[in-house]
Amino acid sequence: MLSFQLILLAFSILSSTTASDPFQIEKRFSESQQPLDDITWIEPYRRFVVKLDTPGYPRWLLNKTTTVAQEHTRAADWYYAVYDQPSAILLNFTLSSDNKTLYLNSQAILPLMDTMLPPSLAAYQVPADISRNEFSLLKHNHVLSWAYYGMTIAYQRLTIDYDRLVWADPSSGPYQNHVPTLRFRLMGLGSYKQDDVLDDRLQKVVHVTLADQKHGSSDASDRSYLITEVAIKESRRSYAYAGVLPNDVSRIDDCSARSWRCEDHGLYAEGEPWYRYIWRHKFDQYGRIGSQRHQILRRCSRNGRGHIRGIWNDSIYAADQAPAYSVVG
Repeated sequence: MLSFQLILLAFSILSSTTASDPFQIEKRFSESQQPLDDITWIEPYRRFVVKLDTPGYPRWLLNKTTTVAQEHTRAADWYYAVYDQPSAILLNFTLSSDNKTLYLNSQAILPLMDTMLPPSLAAYQVPADISRNEFSLLKHNHVLSWAYYGMTIAYQRLTIDYDRLVWADPSSGPYQNHVPTLRFRLMGLGSYKQDDVLDDRLQKVVHVTLADQKHGSSDASDRSYLITEVAIKESRRSYAYAGVLPNDVSRIDDCSARSWRCEDHGLYAEGEPWYRYIWRHKFDQYGRIGSQRHQILRRCSRNGRGHIRGIWNDSIYAADQAPAYSVVG
């Protein structure tokens, strides 16, 4: 018995010495200061975060001493100052608790909740060389879960214009033994102060593949996805069979009431989902601004009844909604 107690004591001392070993402490500190990987898994097969670099886009830094304050409108743009520093945004991909829906920064991205109304997305900006330790603090303080939504904090919240294209999109199915792949690309970013179009030649594409573990139909009520593959690729390696429009072309708004929904072209299949290039100035709570469908829904909502008079001259509304963009890159 005595010898066993001595062994335990020796093991305890050895463990204590190892824990306080300055070389081990220095190693852990050094690792925590290493730059964050482009892809960080939070929960295997169910949740990961992408640090997506935004080449050509500046870094916004809080320029006041109080780091948390009520969020203000764009007119109060003095909260942030722009610096010529490499930047990135954080994209938090998470499967729902029932494994039926993939969320991106708390918005359903695959499948969509409403194919007529693409989700409005936003993301927090971080330095391109953010450390693992700084990222751990963000995660620990629930910033990635939007706990500070509606507050002005040290990390600028940017709104996103994006290209969403899905191979075997469940909205265009049904598909058997369903394995959809999302391709997600940034096209523009909006801050308090301005809206910018990104250089499409510099932006990379996030690829996310899901696989139904039940190997059934994409419209089955018991489908259950897992995230089986994640990659970040060059744009030229991402859009076989579909192609991609340059940002300065896809952002042009030529929608009018002559079209019911003003759907996009360049999808893998005709039909739903109707939109691929999601520019913020093209959509509101009624869908695609300028389309015949949008104008009917807006007037019905405004008047409380199906009042159609004046719809055909309402396309000027779309032009009034378009912000002034600058091109960066």
